Amino acid sequence: MIVTAGRTDKHDWLHRLGLKTVLNHRLPDYARQLNNTAPSGITRNFENIGGSAHWVAQWR
Repeated sequence: MIVTAGRTDKHDWLHRLGLKTVLNHRLPDYARQLNNTAPSGITRNFENIGGSAHWVAQWR
């Protein structure tokens, strides 16, 4: 599971919940991070951000 969050406190909270892969969708290299994390693609996508984060996940 890949999770995105835009703030450090959310990253920390998600890691404490046990999620291992947390990406920051606000960083300029988000698309590169996502491609490196899921080189074979994404099977399911639930997102609640919209905008560029949605397009990077949907059309990569």
